[in-house]
Amino acid sequence: MRNWFCVGILCFLCACATSGQVGGTKFILVSSTIGPIDAGIVDVLETDFEKETGIRVRHVGSGTGAALNLARNGQIDLVIVHAKSLEEKFVAEGFGTERIDLMYNDFVIWD
Repeated sequence: MRNWFCVGILCFLCACATSGQVGGTKFILVSSTIGPIDAGIVDVLETDFEKETGIRVRHVGSGTGAALNLARNGQIDLVIVHAKSLEEKFVAEGFGTERIDLMYNDFVIWD
């Protein structure tokens, strides 16, 4: 399951990998909320993507609003955030091409 998930994300990141080049090295810029960074998800995806493509990933941790504002200003290529209504507005305004569900939480209560 984890491998399938990583491959899917890697393909998505590959499609987004058009940001820039420094000293001959291609890179993309990602802004994520702190949760996925603290959980280690961003590091795993970043490492796998870099191994698969040779394209470097740089990420910035921020809140949802700040991440979307960075992307609105053209400073970020990909955002990983968690406010569906703000994400949909961001895409509707023409700043994003598509909103994709990446992950979710299940809260399970049992006796």
